Amino acid sequence: AAIVTPIAGTTRDVIEVHLDIAGMSVVVADTAGLREGTEDPVEQIGIERALQVARTANLILHVVDASHVESSMDMFNEI
Repeated sequence: AAIVTPIAGTTRDVIEVHLDIAGMSVVVADTAGLREGTEDPVEQIGIERALQVARTANLILHVVDASHVESSMDMFNEI
């Protein structure tokens, strides 16, 4: 199980769940948030892992805090 808090930078691992939806194999991945400016090397690794997963995805559901949409999109455009 992952440690989750409202503090930015907590999530670092990619958590994957494999599902069978009406006979279709689906993998849902929860990743670290994408944000710029962190100097924490461990958080930077989590962000790079998130970007790697996103680059190989067929579909991305990008969930953001509505008050931070523009800054989140800047990082998302790296995919």
